[in-house]
Amino acid sequence: KAKLSLIPSVEAVVPGRPFEVAIRFQLESGWHIYWQNSGDGGLAPSVRWTLPAGFSTGELQYPTPRRHVSPGDIITNILSGEPILIVKVTPPATTQESSVKLLAAVGYLVCEKSCLREDAILSLEMPVQASGDAKPKNTDVFERARRAIPKATSKYVTLAPSVTPDPLSPGTKFDLVVAVDVTRGHHIQSHKPLAPSLIPSDVFVERQDGVRFSRPLFPEPKIRPDKYLGKLSEY
Repeated sequence: KAKLSLIPSVEAVVPGRPFEVAIRFQLESGWHIYWQNSGDGGLAPSVRWTLPAGFSTGELQYPTPRRHVSPGDIITNILSGEPILIVKVTPPATTQESSVKLLAAVGYLVCEKSCLREDAILSLEMPVQASGDAKPKNTDVFERARRAIPKATSKYVTLAPSVTPDPLSPGTKFDLVVAVDVTRGHHIQSHKPLAPSLIPSDVFVERQDGVRFSRPLFPEPKIRPDKYLGKLSEY
């Protein structure tokens, strides 16, 4: 139900120069995988790397998920279509190799009405360039992937998180508040838009070991009549 590929951001490895690798999923219509915090169910993808001596990888960067509600009010955070995960690869300062091979063993849960546990072995062989700047490669893939990674600011919206109480104490509850500042004269859709084509506002919390988060609470929206779309539910 999924095709996976390993895609480099450069044509060659230059010792000591980090580069990026993308794991691209191409999912069949109607099927999905899970975000790094899968929610009430599901399972995030796992990657086990086999790398040349001295190479290291960073954390996976995920695109923004969407909320999926299953019977029984089970809420999961899913990725569908063609999600792309990015990881930074750092080569050693020196190497005697003329080419290197990266190997990724990817395990993932892919679901529609039922779920399948699938595995893929992805390999990527790259030449080594002794010095200089490596030529970029697959720029369209990485531009699309970076656009999908969440950001704290945009042209019209700024997000500011805070916690109460501060500092936190082990074993106690706290509130995580996300203040959304929308530029005057603009709006965003509420958590439950009244038109199916509109994008809901939502909050997804990344995994934090030892911390359990309840479901987010949203403010009351403003209902506004629109000549063409009817009633709109906005913040």
